[in-house]
Amino acid sequence: MLCTDDSHPIDLVRGHINRIVQRALADGYDLMDILQVACVTPIRHYKLPVGLLQVGDSADFISVDNITPHFRVLKTIIKGEKVYSGAGLSATINQMERTLDGQKRLRDDIAFNIFNASPITVEDIARNTQHGDVHVIVATDGSLLTGHEVRPLTSDIQKIVVLNRYIPGSKPQVAYIKGFGLKCGAFAQTIAHDCHNIVAVGTSDELLVKVINRVINMKGGIAATDGHGIADLPLPVAGLITAINGHELAFRSMQLDDMVARAGCQMHSPFITLAFMTLPVIPNLKLTDKGLFDATTFTFIDEK
Repeated sequence: MLCTDDSHPIDLVRGHINRIVQRALADGYDLMDILQVACVTPIRHYKLPVGLLQVGDSADFISVDNITPHFRVLKTIIKGEKVYSGAGLSATINQMERTLDGQKRLRDDIAFNIFNASPITVEDIARNTQHGDVHVIVATDGSLLTGHEVRPLTSDIQKIVVLNRYIPGSKPQVAYIKGFGLKCGAFAQTIAHDCHNIVAVGTSDELLVKVINRVINMKGGIAATDGHGIADLPLPVAGLITAINGHELAFRSMQLDDMVARAGCQMHSPFITLAFMTLPVIPNLKLTDKGLFDATTFTFIDEK
């Protein structure tokens, strides 16, 4: 089968499996083998209710202008109805929009979004930094691995906060991190592997509280500030998923990227990088809702 992982919304609106098919064609793979991998195997493996163009199947297919690596999708047929053409989405897309409207109602169902965190204050994440050296997570653009430094606080080091969103009254966990390059700003999200608690990084306690509380008020999502304005994206389904149109999602994601860039972060994928700062199985140092965790020794670090 073919798949992607951690793709940005702006990447997905440009294409998904079709882009991988184009790459496979460019690499010289046989067209029939590619179609088997892309279309037949996943349907059979997951028993998807999609036609395989056998006798009695529904008409589910696309047509393309050629079979070169530069092919363009001309139209999409689902259950015998054209839902897309080169001119854009067809009228039958209204049926799909009604489905999305139904999905939006899921945000009020606790089974789809367990979110019990309450707004925090500056005092909740205040720390005494007069005791000398601190443990610092060293984040690197484009890498899930982190470094581990023990050093005094300097201007290139920011706070990172993790707050359990499932258990009422949970205490925020605070540590220090470098690599994001923020000058003035903060951002927070509920995309935080693998528990998907709230994770935030910022240059001041006030800005951290601002974005964390915005995420809490949305009951899941992403928020960013450059110290002046704020941009956000609600993720009402499990704090991870939105039902808005894919192109609108890409636009909102670009707004968030721009906000973080204005705050000074030059990372190519700051939100994905932050999401992995809570994953304790990848060395060296990560922050969980239980505290700072050293993945090389598999022990928590007590800085009290």
